[in-house]
Amino acid sequence: MGMINNGLSYWQAETEGIELLNTTLGDLLDSRAEQIPVREAVVYSCYPEFGGALDIRWTYAEYRARVNAVAKGLIALGLNKGDHVAVWAANLPEWLLLEFAAAKAGLVLVTVNPVYRANELEYVLKQGDVKALLLDGRSPQRIIRARGLATYPVRRDGRWRGRSER
Repeated sequence: MGMINNGLSYWQAETEGIELLNTTLGDLLDSRAEQIPVREAVVYSCYPEFGGALDIRWTYAEYRARVNAVAKGLIALGLNKGDHVAVWAANLPEWLLLEFAAAKAGLVLVTVNPVYRANELEYVLKQGDVKALLLDGRSPQRIIRARGLATYPVRRDGRWRGRSER
């Protein structure tokens, strides 16, 4: 039902009889990996021009193991619960790993449109109070160096390629 309060209108959802779930993304992934470990969780195969390099099929058990490895890597970088991390990447399987790994590590994910220009990227990073920028290896390094950010390219196996120089 619509409401008006102090001249402002807003929508108050009907919540009677509806309980919020007390679970996290990490809990959901762990649960599915326990229930159906060999069932496919991630299927990524839509770019024939890459000759099968991006054809991926991960079971729930494999996906959880990769997510856990990336989450541990994020924590090992010194990122703490509540820190904001930005992801500047196209629609790739690593995105799925980072999304769930950030949730498991208690990080706040800030998404960055991969076609942003330097001034747009700078605005998002400042407004988002970003501690680290996670990116695919194709992002323009000159923009990143100009911002003085530490960057951490991640591989599909969850291992870090090493910290880029500032």
